[in-house]
Amino acid sequence: MGAMAKARRKPEEWAYMKMLHGKHVNTLHLISMMRRHNLAERNRLIERMLEASGQIAISAQLLTRRQREKYTSCRLREGNRTYYLFNPRMCPADIGCRIDLTKGELVYS
Repeated sequence: MGAMAKARRKPEEWAYMKMLHGKHVNTLHLISMMRRHNLAERNRLIERMLEASGQIAISAQLLTRRQREKYTSCRLREGNRTYYLFNPRMCPADIGCRIDLTKGELVYS
């Protein structure tokens, strides 16, 4: 059971195990697994980057248009998502009132 749980986490291993046992691999299911896996990997990479730099990322969806224009120098684009990076200790007041900094999260979406 432990080996199968690991095979479900990585789509390549899941497909290999299916083919190894002579079962059909549904390509649409494999593609959706790959997308979820890649998104999770990108999110982990962003979190590691934020831990190393000591910053927080705030999703552009949480900010107003004027705030996004004001802080364009803090923008980070990752795929089709946009984040704004700030130091949690010196976060601007207009940004800090839109999120709860006491949570201690790295990515606010």
